[in-house]
Amino acid sequence: MQSTSAPRYPDILGTLTGGERFDAGLVQLALAVRPRVVRAGRVFEAVLLMQNCADTGLDIRGRLLLPEADALDKPGRFVAQSEPLSLILRPAEAGYVPLPVLVLPDAAPGGAYKVAVSVEFQPVGEPAAVRQIASAPYHYLPPETSARLLELKSLAFSTARRGLFGSVIEAPFAVLPPQTLPTPQPDYISLWSPGDSTDARPLLERHGQALRQFILPQINREALLPPLLEKTSAVFASARYPIHPAEAHFIAGLLAAVVEMAVAPRADYPGQEIYSVGRLLEQGWPLDGSPIPLPDWCRALLVRLDESLEASRSLPALLAGPLYSDLLRDGIAHGFNLLHLIAPQELGSEDDKRAYGEQLVEILEQPALTLSFVDVYLPLALGGIIAEGRAGRLEREPLEQTAAIAEAHLSGRAVHEPVHGLIAQVLEWARKKTGG
Repeated sequence: MQSTSAPRYPDILGTLTGGERFDAGLVQLALAVRPRVVRAGRVFEAVLLMQNCADTGLDIRGRLLLPEADALDKPGRFVAQSEPLSLILRPAEAGYVPLPVLVLPDAAPGGAYKVAVSVEFQPVGEPAAVRQIASAPYHYLPPETSARLLELKSLAFSTARRGLFGSVIEAPFAVLPPQTLPTPQPDYISLWSPGDSTDARPLLERHGQALRQFILPQINREALLPPLLEKTSAVFASARYPIHPAEAHFIAGLLAAVVEMAVAPRADYPGQEIYSVGRLLEQGWPLDGSPIPLPDWCRALLVRLDESLEASRSLPALLAGPLYSDLLRDGIAHGFNLLHLIAPQELGSEDDKRAYGEQLVEILEQPALTLSFVDVYLPLALGGIIAEGRAGRLEREPLEQTAAIAEAHLSGRAVHEPVHGLIAQVLEWARKKTGG
């Protein structure tokens, strides 16, 4: 294949993988799993990235190679949810295809699973090289393509070859235990209420002054932490998790940090301004009917104020009482965003994270369900450590106690290996913050 006069087309694949690639000749490959950590009973995607290095089309045929058995040797626990891959990759084209895989609910948890794709290709015509990798300039990319590239950039692509011959590329993934939820019971379903409305303008117009005069002045860490710490310890214990004071310290600290941002805004990541309630009151809110950004705890508080202004008397008691679940939702969202700053790996889509957060809140609201080590650390305890570190108030003693708890769970590393990896990254970052 001639390559002396190859045009310098953009190296899309290399941009997404950091330069790594599975070079199969006319086509270059990379493989990622989204999300890399999946609960049994859920679906994940094997994302196959392909880049045509020829000036002719390539007839691509691909076949998923799934684990034949789970960690307990039970066969057939992983099921492909799509037909074998068959497509024409156009000249010089780069693209990807998600291949969904169902993990059966009774699949054994484990951190050493691998998924592979066997790729065969045939050029449609006589090929010549059309891509030089080194310093290839970018051509114009439409906004929707740029958005997809940004999403793909967060994935951990693998270029590992399986076997000595052929074009079989593989990537690791992990399986966590299924999330057990109670059997749904018939119940009243509200279709609308002021608290559910995306337009909080009427509530803000009625109670904005109460927020300024009575609520925001009550926000200080010394007043918030004791009741949040007591509530966190009690709620997590009711879910049959023997929470350590160091774990409760970091979770309560994360929740307090969410509320503190109402009067002391931070800009650690895009979208964090939703917690800046004081700034919203100062600058005003949209009058065109567009959604008003408010944290869950504040929206729920406005509904309480609409019922009775007596609710403004003690904010710490409300947050550690009827508003605790709302604050917990904010803490979970904030924790995931902080975690992504320190360990920027794929943990699922925004919808996945919201669903995970709702499940976690449901476990804590229903004592019949049991909380796991993973549920406590991802993202609450880890988020609390990062929040403390970024605020410059990380204490060595609770940090080392948390590290000891994580090490005590290493006997279950096959089950929670991906989470332990996240914990290791966060603890390493935190120790540097404390000079350890």
